[in-house]
Amino acid sequence: MDSLHLDPNRLRICLRAVKTVALSDGTFDDRERRLLDAAARALTPPGDTPPDARSLEAMNPQETAAALTDPETRIRLIQAMLITALIDGEVSDAEYVTIKAFADALGVDEPRLCNLKQILGEHTMLLKFDLMRKSPMI
Repeated sequence: MDSLHLDPNRLRICLRAVKTVALSDGTFDDRERRLLDAAARALTPPGDTPPDARSLEAMNPQETAAALTDPETRIRLIQAMLITALIDGEVSDAEYVTIKAFADALGVDEPRLCNLKQILGEHTMLLKFDLMRKSPMI
């Protein structure tokens, strides 16, 4: 399944799950809203109206796991959540915990979640070493 071609129902589920991360720190930052709106516009088929991020309700990990069975879509969703946690320039414990709960429920082992934890713990040197170790040498 090509994760960039979601039917309207699965797209709405993904956007709701991502909004859950955005709301987890107690605020829905304008940068987070604009990111969700941009994703909705990019992934909505031409001629259809994309959902407005402000109207989306939060979604729990178990509901999301039941609705999304495709492994690639699940991975892309966790990656979108990671971007959402970073977009406002601050990563909170609540955002990390929320993404981890979704990753566990979806059965996704995303190594970048460890990098998010390093940012959260202000272990930037560890993060740099980890990224250098995983990056191909040019």
